[in-house]
Amino acid sequence: MSFFNNQDFRRLVNNKPISKIRINKKKHISSCSVMSSKYKLGLRLKSWRKQRNLTQEELAEKIAVSVHAISAIERGINFPSTTTLEKLSTILNIPLAEFYSFTDTELPITKERLIKDIMGVLYKLSERDLEIILKQVIAFDKI
Repeated sequence: MSFFNNQDFRRLVNNKPISKIRINKKKHISSCSVMSSKYKLGLRLKSWRKQRNLTQEELAEKIAVSVHAISAIERGINFPSTTTLEKLSTILNIPLAEFYSFTDTELPITKERLIKDIMGVLYKLSERDLEIILKQVIAFDKI
């Protein structure tokens, strides 16, 4: 879906070839404004860990996993295994069901979250789609 017609796009294109524009690709970005359950679970785990004044290193040691594993779960990259979930439940004193009971209103909409969500969607698009979106964003910025 395009918000501008071809004539509008031609008018917006500057002298710099679009193919020369570089898009920074960031790994591990949440996608869509409807957050994935991995991402929600990760945010919850991070919140519970911090409420208990535990570092990632301390929590990792208590449940016998690597710090990288805790970090990946908290960032929404990986789901914890069943064994890890059971250990987290015990150490954090959180019922297993709480790890997956989400509400859409539990997280505030912030500029940072919106940017991450947008970047997650953009990361999946083709170069051609990115060129179109870039032109639309430039036009919007000029308003």
